[in-house]
Amino acid sequence: MGKIYKILGKFKGGAIAFSGGRDSLALSLIAKEVFGKDHLCITIKYPYTHRWTVDNAKEMAKRFLLNHKVVELPIPYELRENQPLRCYWCKKKMFQTIKKYLKEDWAVFEGSTKGEEDREGLRAAWEERVISPFLLAEIGESGIKKILKERGVEKIPSETCLLTRLPTWSKVNLELLRRIESLEDFVRQAGIKKVRARYHNKLIRIEVENKDMGKLFRMRKEVSKYAKNLGFNFVTIDLDGYKKSQNNSFLCSGD
Repeated sequence: MGKIYKILGKFKGGAIAFSGGRDSLALSLIAKEVFGKDHLCITIKYPYTHRWTVDNAKEMAKRFLLNHKVVELPIPYELRENQPLRCYWCKKKMFQTIKKYLKEDWAVFEGSTKGEEDREGLRAAWEERVISPFLLAEIGESGIKKILKERGVEKIPSETCLLTRLPTWSKVNLELLRRIESLEDFVRQAGIKKVRARYHNKLIRIEVENKDMGKLFRMRKEVSKYAKNLGFNFVTIDLDGYKKSQNNSFLCSGD
C-alpha cells in the first residue's frame, strides 16, 4: 500500500475527480493525508448527473473535511444522443475542466482501480495526462475496501449517470431524465439503496437488488401510481433483479 503514497508524494498537491463513490473517496482520503490542505476534490455536475450523486459527494466531503467544489457543465456536444462512447466524451470534458483548477506542481488524479483498464473513460484520462494512482499501485477492489475500512467508512452504494437508463442512440431528453431521477428517488426513500429505472419508450423497468425485491413488490401500487403521474404508461419490476446495463456496461465506471 505504501506505493500509492510514493506516487502522490511526487507532487505538491492535486485535484481529484470526486464522485463521492467508493474509489474516489478512498483516493481523496489518501490525497488529504499526503497533501494536507493542498488538495481539491472536484465533482462535475452534468445535466444527466443524478442529484443523489452530487448530494452524496457533498455529504462525504463534509464528513471527512475534504476541500470540495461542485462545477456545473452543459451536456457535451457529442452526447446529444446516448452514443456508445458516452463515457469517453463525458470524462474527456470533465478532466479538461478539472485541469483548469490546478496550481503549480499539482496533478489531476482519478480513482480507476486494477481490473478496469479497458474502460473508455480511462482512455480519456490517459489522453489528458490524468494520473490513476490505484492502477499504478496495482490496487483492486479488495485494496479499496481495506483503505476505507481502516478509515471507518461503511459500504457506499454505487450510482451512475442517468444516461445509463436510456437505450443506446436514443436522443437525450433532460425532462425525461428528471422524471426517471424522481422515480428512483421515490423508491430510494423506502430504504432501497440501489435502484435503476430503465426507460424503454413508454415503459419503465425498475431494477433493485434481490434482497429488496419483496419490499418493492409490497409498495408496487404506490410506485406504479407515482410513475404514471410522472407520465410513464407502463411500469414493470424486473424479476431478474438489479444488473449492470448490458448494452454498454464496459464503457462506464458503473451501471
